[in-house]
Amino acid sequence: MIRFFMVDVKDIQAGEIMQNLSESMIESLADAILTTGGLVKPLILKRVGLENYQLIDGHLEYYAALRAKAKDLRKGEMVNAFVVSPDEEDLVKQQVKVLQSAHSPTNHIETATNTLANTSPQSEQSEHLSSNSKNLSVTDYTHFQSQLDAKLDAKFSNYHQVIQNQLRQNQQDLQLALQKIQYAWETTLNNQLRQQREEIQAQLRSHSPSTPPVATPSKISDPLLEVREKPAVTKNGLSARININEVKTSQELTKEKIPQLAAGRATAILKYRKQLGGKISSLDQLTEAGSGINEKMIRQWSAYLTC
Repeated sequence: MIRFFMVDVKDIQAGEIMQNLSESMIESLADAILTTGGLVKPLILKRVGLENYQLIDGHLEYYAALRAKAKDLRKGEMVNAFVVSPDEEDLVKQQVKVLQSAHSPTNHIETATNTLANTSPQSEQSEHLSSNSKNLSVTDYTHFQSQLDAKLDAKFSNYHQVIQNQLRQNQQDLQLALQKIQYAWETTLNNQLRQQREEIQAQLRSHSPSTPPVATPSKISDPLLEVREKPAVTKNGLSARININEVKTSQELTKEKIPQLAAGRATAILKYRKQLGGKISSLDQLTEAGSGINEKMIRQWSAYLTC
């Protein structure tokens, strides 16, 4: 199968040195390669190694590509070429010979000679022969070049579409993979945070005293301890704490003027109690009720609240 590639010029072996190539043609074609970015008539190569190729046809183009690379290493580093498989090399060579024969001036000369042999004098035959040979070769070459340009344009357009579709698919696959990674990472992080929080809460519950705290000496002045030692007082003058499992409305909590227990936090506590099925087993659980409730507040509220 014949395939189209961009090949590094240094990886191509000419196989034979062409002595009869015009330096001016090589120079002109090298400039055209650098200007257009490639050959209108690609090289025909066969693979002889992992990154090595041997030239089958296109010696003029090959030496022009070498000259283009010498002029501009970046622009002239790669050259477009058809690469054939080894089992199709002979067929390709036959095709090249047919094309070369069809465009050979010798064939045109023979055709013109046979046509004018019986109709023109010797001098006129030579003049018509030369003119017809040039016209036919230029016309055929132009026609061949136009067909080749059309085929190359179609091939490049197809390659461009295929590459665009592949890039679009790769981008979609990448976005999907990133979303999966982000979801997995967030899930893992949330699980770890939840587990750590549960462990900390378990440690706090295990270390909470089951008996009333020991009275602190009066010489130590701690506002927290003073709040803890000051019990709530009922209308009858008896000390009592409010059972948060028996409270019906948030107003019942806020009317006692408990420090830092405003209406918003009272409502949050009742909502959290409802989530737990209507019963809070420990004041320490209130840290999960939200609304900014923390452990410091709970220590203050322990003198006013119970469960």
